[in-house]
Amino acid sequence: MNQDGSNVNYSYAGDVAKLSEGYRQKSEIAQSVTLETIEALAFNNLLNLSEIFIKNTKSLVHIDRRAFNNLPKLHYLSISNTGITVFPDLTSINSLESDFIL
Repeated sequence: MNQDGSNVNYSYAGDVAKLSEGYRQKSEIAQSVTLETIEALAFNNLLNLSEIFIKNTKSLVHIDRRAFNNLPKLHYLSISNTGITVFPDLTSINSLESDFIL
């Protein structure tokens, strides 16, 4: 448990931190030098996941277009400072949030 009382666990080969805040969850992928690809269905069925931050991962060169499938509460997705040279096709994001921000 963090000092602020939130729980932190690592999954997805140790590169994703999942931060739980009540019923909403945040995932952060940051400072990884080994992560090259985020595969299809990497976040599949994380029904309470509301925010995803992918940052400072220069080794990341590919995100599968189906990586963010079935995330009905996804409100915010941030992808910055990666090794991606062509922005991924994110048309398969399926959020029910009316104010989804990419």
